Amino acid sequence: MVKRQSHRVSIQYIMLHKIFAYIILFLNLSAFADEEPRSPISVNADYAERDEKTGQTRYEGNVEITHGKIKIYADTVQIQYKNKKASSILCKGFPSSFEYNRSDQELVSAKAKQIEYSIDSRILSLKNEAALENNGTLIKGDSIKYDLKSETWQAKGGNEFKDRRIQLLIPAVDNPGKAKVSD
Repeated sequence: MVKRQSHRVSIQYIMLHKIFAYIILFLNLSAFADEEPRSPISVNADYAERDEKTGQTRYEGNVEITHGKIKIYADTVQIQYKNKKASSILCKGFPSSFEYNRSDQELVSAKAKQIEYSIDSRILSLKNEAALENNGTLIKGDSIKYDLKSETWQAKGGNEFKDRRIQLLIPAVDNPGKAKVSD
């Protein structure tokens, strides 16, 4: 009887340790997945000004931003803050560009006249002469929305006759070459 009870206790002990290990693993993976929004934002620019009342900071001239695996280059950048935390980055000028190194080491590149990146939702919005290169596929249109979390995109043509449609360039399967945003 004592042996049977001891066996039950050891099985419960092992099961408890396994559950605890899975919880720790899950929490570590969850923290890694949401690492980007908590990364510090580094900004280099020729000029900057801040309005504490509106929660906006504006940067001008050769603006370079690094945020975790994200790099942004633009003429003018405005960072909006909510609750003392950066919530969105708005870039203007042509070409404003955005680079993101995904976890699988694939580079996502984008450019447009206007780029908005929502830090919390991790959604990238490209407007006016937008281009996005992802997994070797080049997407062009008047506006493109890319979700960095789910790795999905939506593209839309413009209102002018020649820009009403989007353009996709998908590389051939046997051709390892990639289309570039600069093409």
